[in-house]
Amino acid sequence: MNTWRIQRAAAVCIGILLLIMPVMQLSPLLRNTEMTRPWWTPVCIALFTVSGAALLATATARFRRYLPTAGLAAAAVQMAVLVLWFPAWTGAPAAPDDIAPVWVTGGTALVAVGIAATVGYLASLAYTAGTLTLLVFVYSYAHSGHLILAEVFRMTISGGLIGVFLAVMRAGMITARRVDADRERVLATAAAAAARTARGQERDRLDAVVRDEVITVLRTVRVGEPAQVQRDQAAVALAALDDSAAARPSVIEPWQAQLRLRESIVALSDEIAVAVDVDDLDADYDYPMEVIDALVDATGEAVRNSLEHAGALASQAVVGRLSAEGIRVRVVDDGDGFDPGRIPPDRMGVAMGIRGRMARLPGGAAQVESEPGGGAMVSLEWRRS
Repeated sequence: MNTWRIQRAAAVCIGILLLIMPVMQLSPLLRNTEMTRPWWTPVCIALFTVSGAALLATATARFRRYLPTAGLAAAAVQMAVLVLWFPAWTGAPAAPDDIAPVWVTGGTALVAVGIAATVGYLASLAYTAGTLTLLVFVYSYAHSGHLILAEVFRMTISGGLIGVFLAVMRAGMITARRVDADRERVLATAAAAAARTARGQERDRLDAVVRDEVITVLRTVRVGEPAQVQRDQAAVALAALDDSAAARPSVIEPWQAQLRLRESIVALSDEIAVAVDVDDLDADYDYPMEVIDALVDATGEAVRNSLEHAGALASQAVVGRLSAEGIRVRVVDDGDGFDPGRIPPDRMGVAMGIRGRMARLPGGAAQVESEPGGGAMVSLEWRRS
């Protein structure tokens, strides 16, 4: 997630730069119009506009898979306009004191840093070397019509300065990737611990059933027809083993509800960020079992829908809070999104599995919020009456 934030910021900055480049460089653009043929400036503006808009589009969750491609395209555009300068050059010299007579070079350094973030360090080095080499010839010919050694020295110094920024960006990206990897490991460890705890609780419950119910019945078995009390004990034991409604408790403690929610999410995917907290574990309250059943099922349905429809590159998170007043759960993703108003009424997953299930629960409510390209959020809530 930290890596994506840096890449998104780089894409936005470069995209905006390319879009406003003609305005930023308006002075050299107007000052040196006689240096190039009329077609060159409109072509450059068109290329900058298209590549800038593409970068801004890939800064959104819906198109972020195309971010490296858009970054490479921006670099190619920057180099292409320099290459096109040579056939567009009319032979008119720039003013001797004009150190930057070609207006398209204003974003060279920022594009290099952005390529390091969105594509990679080596690609940025290749772009920087290629662009600075072109600038040596462009500036030399713009001033004198032949190669100038001073331009070689100037671009060498510029390359060194850009290299410092690239090194800083590389270090930042390495740190961001390590933080993301550590985050994934922590979440995976927490999820595994929650699953082990939940399995241990279930194992302890089954052990108690076997010890208190099944073994008790087996000890009273005698030859011949069993008495009615033995039949009743056997029925209770079977019900407990089957986890039927007759044997299940009618209420559940907050920490048990927390574990059930976490385990149900981890069972669907261990890559989902889960943050389900209890306000006060020492408080004396519990929840109706039917409430937790409904919330667990509705949350699972929302997570399954996100995993199936949000897109391959989408990330999911489930956040929740359990308190004495009620329970709130949010299932969010940064995927492709959809229009909630266009969901058919008979769509079983959303209509029945989420909205219908929560509507049937006294005090329950569900809300689905999304838009195309903007991710989705499913809000589940139960308030104690």
